[in-house]
Amino acid sequence: MQVVVFAACLYLLVACLLYWPVAPWDSSRVLFGANSDPAQSVWFLQWTAWAIAHLHNPLFSNAVDVPTGANIANDTSVPLLGALGAPITWLFGSITTLNLLMRIGLAGSAFAMFLVLRRWVRWWPAALIGGGLFGFNSLLLQNSQDHLHIVFLVVVPLILWTVDELFVTQSKNPLAMGALLAVLAIAQWFINDEVLFACGMFTVIGLVVLALANRDRAGEHLRRALPGAALGFGIFVVVIAYPAWFMVAGPQHLKGPTQPAWVIASYHGDLFGLIDPSVTITTRAPAEIAARQPSMAILNSTGAQAYVGVPLAAGLVALAVAWWRNGVVRFATVMAAIAYVLSLGGRLYVLGHDTGIPLPAAVFAHLPLLYEVLPSRLTIFVYLFLALLLGVGLDLTARRIVRWVKEDRAAGEARRRSQWDRLVGVGRGRRRRVRPLTAAALVVAVAAATFVPTFVAGATRYETPVLYGGSAPMVARYTPPGGVVLYMPLIRSFAAQPMIWQAQSNMAYRMVGGYVILPRSSYSSRNWPKPSKELATVLAVIPTVRPPGPVPAHPTQAQVVAACQALPAALQQYDVDSVVIWAAPLTDTRYGIEAVTGALGPAPHRDGGLVMWDRARQRERGPGACDSLNSP
Repeated sequence: MQVVVFAACLYLLVACLLYWPVAPWDSSRVLFGANSDPAQSVWFLQWTAWAIAHLHNPLFSNAVDVPTGANIANDTSVPLLGALGAPITWLFGSITTLNLLMRIGLAGSAFAMFLVLRRWVRWWPAALIGGGLFGFNSLLLQNSQDHLHIVFLVVVPLILWTVDELFVTQSKNPLAMGALLAVLAIAQWFINDEVLFACGMFTVIGLVVLALANRDRAGEHLRRALPGAALGFGIFVVVIAYPAWFMVAGPQHLKGPTQPAWVIASYHGDLFGLIDPSVTITTRAPAEIAARQPSMAILNSTGAQAYVGVPLAAGLVALAVAWWRNGVVRFATVMAAIAYVLSLGGRLYVLGHDTGIPLPAAVFAHLPLLYEVLPSRLTIFVYLFLALLLGVGLDLTARRIVRWVKEDRAAGEARRRSQWDRLVGVGRGRRRRVRPLTAAALVVAVAAATFVPTFVAGATRYETPVLYGGSAPMVARYTPPGGVVLYMPLIRSFAAQPMIWQAQSNMAYRMVGGYVILPRSSYSSRNWPKPSKELATVLAVIPTVRPPGPVPAHPTQAQVVAACQALPAALQQYDVDSVVIWAAPLTDTRYGIEAVTGALGPAPHRDGGLVMWDRARQRERGPGACDSLNSP
């Protein structure tokens, strides 16, 4: 028990140090500049807590994308984590919940792998190091600044343990194991269904590999596991039936993938990604997309998510070769190799260059469920099986060294200790006997040192105060409860702070638009709604810039007048109660302020970088008022 507590505390300490000096309970600073996906995660956690408290369906939200609402089941909304963290959200807010869950995700993933490795590993330091590889690898370190649904992998090692018990070891009741597997699969569905689909794929692949290697016993094991597997599948289907239906057929459901196929395919690894963290992979959008959305013309991703470094890679190869006869080592090596090949995507890239050679992952685009899986995310399973290889290999190595040392001490002969003594036991004119504990410590030190390149390659995490955190309460204060707020510019991934402001207000108002996945056509989706014609005319005088994109041209006087004239109709279409212009993502606010002022009069509320018009406290001017606008 002391070892288990030590491992949990150590992993949690490392996770907290990665975010230092920000405390895990901080309620004012958000990861990754309080923008993009972290802002979305803050909103998701708040929405789930709000939905539970108000007995609302957590899978659908009418707080964003007014008037249609958004199907949250299509998104990375982590409803299970939102529900578990709801008490913290109710007391301290969802920013605190996110900061805590990010650290718990890293530490918990490592700890779960540590516990699972104890199934095969007797020497606990080996399990400790293997768990560290799974919980603090390059993939998780890079995602630990913005992707809670990827960082929180606590369930994945437990699924590995349960599948092994149900189909391989079979020392426990198969019905109980089947039910447990169903519970774990359901939990993972409500954390990230993409990872669950990949878990199912590697479960099938792993069982096929084991069946081919043990043909004489495969049938018997399958017959014993079948009742438990059937029970587990039945439980899973019954529980997941409604959320699965809601995701594929509920209101505002998607009619295709969450992202275009070319975007999904662009997230893949490089052949040398294991040992070269600097590989950059460039993918170009189809010509018609590049012409319509220049900011999407080129996507860059890095191969560093699979990086382990030369020392650790060499050590893993050495362990695989030295202990190839061990069944667990052999299985882990084969599965890690399969996972790595699949993580390379549909075509082979070598040092960032497309060779055009097709790879097995190309079939994903044609398979149900798996067409949503980003190839690079399969690196999770590369690390899962490498952690298994590392833990078991270190355990076997340490036990072998300890046995050699004990034999050397017992025999007392030079032939027994010559190899080892020449390496670490030679003193000045006198041989020293090496203690087993010294040998074990040496193995731990060498193995731990190999992690240094992985930590260096991991992205730096940083947290910043919420933009306009002191000004945002003004919006909730002057908007009727449940009223609609139009933020200009509309919310984008690079301008997602209004998601945090709405979460901080505990969903006191609704918003036009939002950074959530929304249906667009039969085969794709988008992360923000397409505005009406009138609203698009208004937004034309909101010159938004997304670095490093080009600075937009200043609106003309005719555009300002047109925006002023179109604003009343746009507000009527969306039933808007408040209009807010916020300065941060704009090159210049005066054009938008001039247009809105012409239609609604001077802004009655200003605080920091927010300018707010409260329609309940002022009357709209007539269309003729827009004609008198001065030239910019």
